[in-house]
Amino acid sequence: MKTSLIHSQPSIILLIACLFWISSAEFADAAGIKPEPSGQATEQKKDLKPEDYAQWQRISTAQLSPNADWFSWTIHLVEGDGWLMLQQTGEDPDDGKKFEHALRPGFSADNRWFAFLIGVSEEERRQMSDQNERIKYQLALKDLSSAEIDTFNNISTYEFSEDGRILLMRKYRPENSEIRGYDLILRNLEAGTNQLIGNVAEYELNEEGTKLAYLIDSHDQIGNGVHLINLETMSTRVLESDEAEYEKLIWHWQDDPLQSRQRVMQQHLDEWVLLYDEFDVYKASPDGSRIERITDGREHKIRYRQQRLDFETTEINPEDPFYLNKFGERTKDRGYARVNLNGEVETLIYESAAISNLVKAEDVPRYIYQRQTAVNSPNYYLTDAEFGSPVALTNTNPQQEDFYWAEDELIHFTNKRGEELEGRLLYPANYDPGQQYPMIVLIYERMSQTLHNYSLPSRTSAYNQRRFSSEGYFVFMPDITYELNRPGMSAVESVVPAVETVLETGMVDPGKIGLTGHSWGGYHTNFIITQTDLFSSAVAGAPLVNLISMYNSIYWSSGFHQGYIFETSQGRFPYPWWEDKEYFLENSPLHQIENSETPLMLMFGTDDGAVPFNQGVELYTTMRRMHKEFVMLVYEGEGHGLGRRENQIDYANRAMEWHAHYLLGKEPAPWIVEGIPFIERPELQER
Repeated sequence: MKTSLIHSQPSIILLIACLFWISSAEFADAAGIKPEPSGQATEQKKDLKPEDYAQWQRISTAQLSPNADWFSWTIHLVEGDGWLMLQQTGEDPDDGKKFEHALRPGFSADNRWFAFLIGVSEEERRQMSDQNERIKYQLALKDLSSAEIDTFNNISTYEFSEDGRILLMRKYRPENSEIRGYDLILRNLEAGTNQLIGNVAEYELNEEGTKLAYLIDSHDQIGNGVHLINLETMSTRVLESDEAEYEKLIWHWQDDPLQSRQRVMQQHLDEWVLLYDEFDVYKASPDGSRIERITDGREHKIRYRQQRLDFETTEINPEDPFYLNKFGERTKDRGYARVNLNGEVETLIYESAAISNLVKAEDVPRYIYQRQTAVNSPNYYLTDAEFGSPVALTNTNPQQEDFYWAEDELIHFTNKRGEELEGRLLYPANYDPGQQYPMIVLIYERMSQTLHNYSLPSRTSAYNQRRFSSEGYFVFMPDITYELNRPGMSAVESVVPAVETVLETGMVDPGKIGLTGHSWGGYHTNFIITQTDLFSSAVAGAPLVNLISMYNSIYWSSGFHQGYIFETSQGRFPYPWWEDKEYFLENSPLHQIENSETPLMLMFGTDDGAVPFNQGVELYTTMRRMHKEFVMLVYEGEGHGLGRRENQIDYANRAMEWHAHYLLGKEPAPWIVEGIPFIERPELQER
């Protein structure tokens, strides 16, 4: 990576580099509960450093076999290659079978087979991507009754038939091919035989998985047509053939299994549908003549929503109970409830934790769900229909025990308009109640709902809550609510009272508070520092700066006029700027920036398709003329979020150094005060 700094005047620097993607979802990856004072059993713990981050694990693609005897999940590392795990549900999580570079796992419906694709390492993937080389997967097929594993080369996707007797494996289409056809392998799992069908353009199984229809697309169109295989007898029929191109294969709705099922669904629709309001679920007749509230969420500020367990249909079987997820609006507690056939709502699990990803085994009444808190790494649990005595199936991030690790709590505050709001406060990792600490305030609309989320440390995020916590900061994420025509002032009226509420605890040093956010959160960061001197440092990524010039720009990622963002989306301006000019100016950071004395660091990618790079240039030239403490980081070729790993790390490190200087009193890094003249940029020297 080449990095260059452009020096203009003291404390005014433009940094040119090449950096990374930060999604808004990363703003919501930490949570927990207020910690006990440190001291007990902490002597052996150590500080978490960036070089320790790589070992942290994230879990995904959890699957339960239809009979609930087998469980699989994927581990992703913060840095490096992850793996796929397979275990019997009664065994120790650490004794499962481990498969490197594996992805897209699946069980057969008869519980006899387990399949997955085998890819390449992250390093190989990067090298192949740089060389525009195509990655081709293998397929692994494991007999669950033995240690036997068969592999098949060059398989792009696979699918088990509904009864589990047949495995369909789609091979890669030849490169530079002018036809849509590819080879399709039918593996008879009972007989252990393979049948190859060439030039398949599309295929579809019927609902029962007993018949396979497919289209042929050959080079000279001879043999093109629609074919049907009876998978029970393996006999083939040609339904139609012609020298033509066939496409959009769809099973007709009147085939036997679908017709009877749809009649049941229609009878159900004639009886009732589910409706929601802010908190509750209602059963209503389609004609509106009857409506019944079945939950009591409004009284307890608990939000109920349907929890789907069967994704093959959008309907609810009236002969089965159905499930709801629960979310405490004021507590952020989570869990699940079941609506029985008599209409009774039974709470199954509801805790001060993030409870999610409920899945039912297809054949038996056994369930898995994920549970996490700020201090408990996400893990899956197996339970019965009564949700009693859950059994842990996974054990992620055991190494956390070696490090100081912070909890969090929910802060309740009232904004300037009298609304009761919440914010999530993550504690410093080695918190001592006898001290005051610096604090980073991270903003992006509503964020308190992420309470209890487990935060992974990362070197690639300039907004990583766990890194801030590990380096001695409180991290506060307050909610923001809005009034029309006042997006900037609304943020001030929420964030400032929220911070003042935390300051009342005495835990935070009022002279050591930083503010940060990306995109819309970056806009709020820029604007808030023009209205208050509460913050001693600020970092804003890809922010809106001049609301009028932004309104008149193009959203290059889609080609649409940016005005729609203001009038129908986050901007919350109901009219164009020329009809409400005073509101646009009042809420525009550029037009209020003379009021700010907070040291500000800005980040932009030159190819940002969402917020034009010139937004940053406008603020840079203004701050330079005003002699403000300001640095602008510019990443060549990057978009709204930075994509290259080396740039992600660079931006994250500089953000940490910026806050460390202005909040912790550390000596400024050379790039903060020195810079490099524009003509000394490495890119220009090479020319």
